[in-house]
Amino acid sequence: MLTEQSYEYIAIHSKSEFIANLRSKLEQLNDYVFSDSEWNWLFQEYIANANDGIVEKTRTIQEGAVKNLTKDDGSTKNKG
Repeated sequence: MLTEQSYEYIAIHSKSEFIANLRSKLEQLNDYVFSDSEWNWLFQEYIANANDGIVEKTRTIQEGAVKNLTKDDGSTKNKG
């Protein structure tokens, strides 16, 4: 039904495919390509933080404010 409404169907069969798709979509949304170290930090710190439960993780994705990313060169992305 969603593909009939112009949504793209993406076959995801593993956690690693899900994470890769998430990275790709966040890069596309932000017009920015993460280095592996930047992505690993962002993913571990904000998206899949081991100290957060499922409710907190869901809230981060659905309602989270803009996050500041310290890039590999020391500059910051998304800072006002």
